[in-house]
Formats: sequence, structure tokens, C-alpha cells
Amino acid sequence: MKKIIKKVMPSGVRVWLRFFKNWIEVRVLFYNEGTRFLKVLKPTHQRSIERMREKLLLDAHVLEKGIAHVEFKPGSSIRVLRNISENIRNFNELGFDLSDPVYVNALSVVKAYRSRHNQVHAKLPVEFGKFFDEFEDQIEKVAPSLGGYDLVDTSTKTNNKAKTYKELVISRTSIREYSNRPIDLDKLESAISLAQKTPSASNRQMIRLRVIEKKELILQSLKIQGGFGGYKAPPVLLLVTADNNAFMAPGEAREAYVDGGLYSMSLLNALEYEQLGAVSLNTMFSEKKARAMRKLLDIPDTEVFILFIAVGNVDDKTPYPKSYRVPTNSFVKYY
Repeated sequence: MKKIIKKVMPSGVRVWLRFFKNWIEVRVLFYNEGTRFLKVLKPTHQRSIERMREKLLLDAHVLEKGIAHVEFKPGSSIRVLRNISENIRNFNELGFDLSDPVYVNALSVVKAYRSRHNQVHAKLPVEFGKFFDEFEDQIEKVAPSLGGYDLVDTSTKTNNKAKTYKELVISRTSIREYSNRPIDLDKLESAISLAQKTPSASNRQMIRLRVIEKKELILQSLKIQGGFGGYKAPPVLLLVTADNNAFMAPGEAREAYVDGGLYSMSLLNALEYEQLGAVSLNTMFSEKKARAMRKLLDIPDTEVFILFIAVGNVDDKTPYPKSYRVPTNSFVKYY
């Protein structure tokens, strides 16, 4: 019967029926995915060990970024200092393991925050004093070298092309402040070309890359993006997107993000290989921000945002957050 119906049915009708079938599948796909995501946003989930660890990782990293500035501003990062203080208290009150490496790292970053102020003989915020008095014993016991910030300079990048892959990956850091020297565009183009080796679904190569050099356009883009405050505009800003025109079935609705993420990491490593400093900046936009960015950079609706990458030459003695990495045995399972 199906064969008969298909045979007598006009091809135009079959095309539209296929579309409505895909429409339903995509709606169900994202409804179920959204439902699963909402579970982790429930108030009852906020004090789980999984959520508490993620909060501490986030708070610690934001606090690190606050102290990893060439022109450090004492007393900054008050909001995140309050957050990390509250979450450390909650971690203790809920009876979680105080030897958890994520918790220990958070204490180490707090210790680094204090050290950074002491280095410039600056007064610590009142909020810190109250918190420190409460957890002084725990903070004093942690290694000061675990969290905080470190320094990188051009001398560490000069032999990047001679490094093994392992050495290159380990030495790569997120750099947010750059030299005033203009970028060698040949290096940038070489990195872009190298990243072309990134695999993509069925070799469809849906990546789209915008290289933004105009300072005013960089500033406007970063204002919408909202995650680069406190830093000067980078010499170059890259925007990675992926074009959904490459995909043809409901099951591929999220493939753009997978392939876009793969390409972005390849590009970051390629920039490191070319001795350029870089940092990825997320594009997790509200619909309002997404519309504004599409209008600013003339991005069609068929393309999805992957991320921005700020790029520049590494300056001498540039601070960067240490960005603690959890032990592999905390997230790897063998079957």
C-alpha cells in the first residue's frame, strides 16, 4: 500500500510530508534535550555535590582572571569573592569531602587573591577579611602554587614549531592581554590553513570563519559578547560559526556544534604553533544578543555561533590564570 501511495502521490507533496516529519522529530529532539537540561537548573539540584563542584570551579577561575591582569586593580572581583565564599561555606555545611581537589583548588585561589594584594601592598576588601577569619586554618594549609596566576612571555613561544605535540598542548595557555605590535597576518593565515585538517561530518566542511580587524567592530562585537570586560580590545577577533546548510536530517541538528568545537580547538592549537596568543570567548547568547550580533556582522540564520577567539602577539611577562584541571580519574570510566 505504501508503495502505491508513493507512486501516485505528487513529488511536491512527498517533499512537504518529509519536511513535516522532520519538523516533528526536531521539535521532539530539542524538547527532550531541554527537559533534561532543566533538571540541573532545579533549586533542589543546586546543593548537590556535582553542582557545588562546578560552582567552585567557575568561581575559582573567575577570581583567577581578576588577579591575572597586567594592571591589577586591588579590591576587584568583589561579586565573585562573595560567591566563592558562600559556596565554600555551603561545601562545609553539607559535609562534602574537604580533600576534594576542586575544593582545595578554590582555597588555593583565595590564598592567591590575598597574595596578589600583598604584593602591591594593597588593602584587602572587608568581605575577604571576614571570610578569611572563618577559614584561615584551611586556607593556610593549601599549596599557594596550585591556583592563582602565572606569567608567560615571548621567550617561551620562540621554539613552538620545534616542540612535540604534547609539549605544544601543555604549554598553550589562554592569553587575554597582548602586545601593541601588529599581528603578522601570514602567521594568522597559516594557522587558519592548518586548522583546515580538522575532521568534519562526512567531510562537509561547514565551518565559517570571520576575521575582524577593524577596532570599532571588535569593540562592538565584544560589547555584545559581554565576557571580555577589563581588557583592551585584541588586535584581531575571530568568529567561528557553522552552517546548518550542510545537514539534512533531524539527527544532525546538533552536529554543527560538534564540528565547530573540533575546528575551534584545532585553530587554537594552530595559533599557538604560530606563536600567537589567543583566548576563546563563548557565544552562549540570549536571542536578543544573537539578533544583535547577526545584524552587526551580517550572519545568516542558517549559521550557528560556535565561539569568538581573541588573538594577538604575546607581550613580555603577561599574567594568565592557572586554570586548574581535575584529575583524569574523576571523569574517566573504563568499560
